[in-house]
Amino acid sequence: MRRSFPDAFAARPVLYWCDTLASAALGWGAFAVALHSRAGSLRWYLASVMATFALYRAVLFIHELAHLRSGVVPGLETVWNLLVGFPLMVP
Repeated sequence: MRRSFPDAFAARPVLYWCDTLASAALGWGAFAVALHSRAGSLRWYLASVMATFALYRAVLFIHELAHLRSGVVPGLETVWNLLVGFPLMVP
């Protein structure tokens, strides 16, 4: 399959960066909103659910990082560890 469609399997660094940064920013932003909301309120529930899903998506990037060849997306692993890995204890 890879030989038939080599372009489809090429890593696109801008997509990795955008997805990682957007997921982390949305997750941590929603987490901050949940922390500053009254527990049990609708705002707290919505922010908590949004933070959970966004940070879970960001954590799943560890799978992509494991499959990337070294140097394909420079710095992404370090940034991922700082924004997601260490804070959520999954470096």
